[in-house]
Amino acid sequence: MRVALVKPNCDVYRRFKLGKRTTKLPPLGLMYLASVLEREGHEVMILDAEAKGLSMEETVSRTLEWRPELVGVGPTTPEMTMANDFLERIKNDGGEVVTVAGGFHPSALPEETLERFPSIDFVIKGEGEYTLAELVSHLESGKPGLGEIDGLYYRENGTIRKNRPREPILHLDELPFPARHLIDPEEYLMPVPQEGLVRNTMIQTSRGCPYRCIFCYRSKDPANLRARSPENVLDELQEAVEKYSVRSVFFADDTFTFSKKRTEKIVEGMMERGIDIRWYCLARADTVDEELLRKMKKAGLVELSMGVETGNQKMLDMVGKHTTLEKYREAYRIAKKVGVVTRGSFIIGLPYETRETIRQTIDFAKSLDLDAAFFNIATPYPGSVLGDMAFRGEGLRALTNDWEEYQRWGGAVIELDGISPEELVKWQKRAMLEFYLRPKIIFHHLVYLVQARQFLLGYLPNPLGIFSSLFQSLRPQRSPEKR
Repeated sequence: MRVALVKPNCDVYRRFKLGKRTTKLPPLGLMYLASVLEREGHEVMILDAEAKGLSMEETVSRTLEWRPELVGVGPTTPEMTMANDFLERIKNDGGEVVTVAGGFHPSALPEETLERFPSIDFVIKGEGEYTLAELVSHLESGKPGLGEIDGLYYRENGTIRKNRPREPILHLDELPFPARHLIDPEEYLMPVPQEGLVRNTMIQTSRGCPYRCIFCYRSKDPANLRARSPENVLDELQEAVEKYSVRSVFFADDTFTFSKKRTEKIVEGMMERGIDIRWYCLARADTVDEELLRKMKKAGLVELSMGVETGNQKMLDMVGKHTTLEKYREAYRIAKKVGVVTRGSFIIGLPYETRETIRQTIDFAKSLDLDAAFFNIATPYPGSVLGDMAFRGEGLRALTNDWEEYQRWGGAVIELDGISPEELVKWQKRAMLEFYLRPKIIFHHLVYLVQARQFLLGYLPNPLGIFSSLFQSLRPQRSPEKR
């Protein structure tokens, strides 16, 4: 069967360009789906319209030119409406094409997705590799038994059918490596100090998370952390370097350093095999120490990112981080000591937030040994505890379930007691301006710009956006319609 896996060009930063990355990351989820489908003998195309800069019309045209029998998408909540628009056009122009949606948003709201978006024939909940492969084989054979495919939602005689849940894949080593041969590696470049633009890829060494932060889409799921063996990870790294000339890697694990012993095996293996790359990862303050970070740095670590979230300890406890502000301070101090670029993420508008706690968050961010900081407005994503709280009005209130309004930057879809969505946006911009318009931060970014031989800073924000946002903050913001 001919299967097209498509990432439409969804502009989820349209209100506030400051946060938009100037580099693109490959569609790792689609690449895993493709590798399993190809192993089962199916023909697969991956079209990353965002990386190619395609319009909606161009995306539809290129997809249909390939004559697919099934088209799949994997949208997040901010991308859901545009992904549906794409599938509607595929249905209108492509005849009998089967459409499938999976990923974060459809997994969180599978029944609502089918009810709300009639252009979608099937929804896959959870990890989709085996569910999609079974669905494609079933459709190709034409045999009965659709109800036996775990993890599948679909319509039957006007009723939405819900099959048994799909169990998480326990042994991740059994999955083939992502289908990197189906993408153009020149579309995924990363600026690296002293080297300029180099080929970049994503590698996921584990799935799941042992933590339950309330704002995460996994916050209501049972803990299901599963890890690939260090040998399997090293084999993929070696293939990426030798076969695809990759020089930069982003480890896409929620917490790459969840196990010190396992992390050490991976980084020591990289050095033993001579895998010469620059890499980036996400960590937690309570999972790193100086010994580990020195080994990671020696193996090529360039940037370490952590979700700090807030500068108020009581709020940190409330959101379920199970760590302390002082541990963040110490972790960033050590990272700077060993020579790693540091990045932190923060949230404005958490439940029961006040102007005082927002101020504490901004001041705490400025007090840390950080090179880059990102201040997000709390968003009640479906599937999260925070989402449930917001729609119940517990500590914050959701203003809309129009998913198109759930943009990544510059728009608020919540309000707090005494703090409007417009004020939250102003706090977000104020936070970014206060953090970045400091001499040491400006100097760091200028040095990085020169070392990376780029006029744009890749993962770091585009400095010109900071000044434009200052003027944007003076303009009134439209509030989402309450529903």
